[in-house]
Amino acid sequence: MKLIKLNAIASTNAFLKAYSQENSCENFTVVWTLNQTNGKGQFGSIWQSERGKSLAFSVLMNEMNLNIHQQFYLSMYVSSLLVTVLEKYLQQKVAVKWPNDILADKQKIAGILIENTVKGSKITKSIIGIGLNVNQEHFPVDLPKATSLFLCAKTQFNIENLLHEIVASLENGYKLLLEENHLQLKELYFSKMYKFRKPTMFIDNNKNLLMAKIVGVSLKGELLLEHNDERVDAYQLKTIAFQEFVN
Repeated sequence: MKLIKLNAIASTNAFLKAYSQENSCENFTVVWTLNQTNGKGQFGSIWQSERGKSLAFSVLMNEMNLNIHQQFYLSMYVSSLLVTVLEKYLQQKVAVKWPNDILADKQKIAGILIENTVKGSKITKSIIGIGLNVNQEHFPVDLPKATSLFLCAKTQFNIENLLHEIVASLENGYKLLLEENHLQLKELYFSKMYKFRKPTMFIDNNKNLLMAKIVGVSLKGELLLEHNDERVDAYQLKTIAFQEFVN
């Protein structure tokens, strides 16, 4: 692992993307900052973090050879291994909320942003951005469902040690992708998935409420929901949401 530490940067993903285009980078090159001023979240959202109290970093994976139609395996791999690390420190239930937000006791503690480079039908390079709330004690009023490791465990954490542990976990689990061990990946992901196979209230983008059970995720990342009549429908990102997370 090559580690690039920055005092402050707008976005570690944007920096690593530009850096890797101009320089020869080894696999698992990591960019880390204690002050990310304009972090990127899913669908153009902003990841807010407090200087010196959160972990914001990006990992370059440039030895990818993943079929583009299997891209959600990458999300399964990253989110499941991140949960596995956090579970060691928290008594609260830690889970992946589809597609890849990380919850601790139903509150968001981390987020993941994956940006891929595609050539033909293959993903050849990925930049994995992770934002983890570590030692924050307070959050803005517009983030009522956010939490941190400190608030959950009532103790301060060494941010750099967490960084090394998470990256080591990703490196050690990388063979799950390289060896296309998809069955094990799916089993791991669904074992960590929030509300998997439990009756749950959802709301679609037409404001319709529906009760259904999560029974899987398609390789394109669609959420597979089973309704009361046992019909299974696939929902794309931003077309369905957990009702309890909608203000």
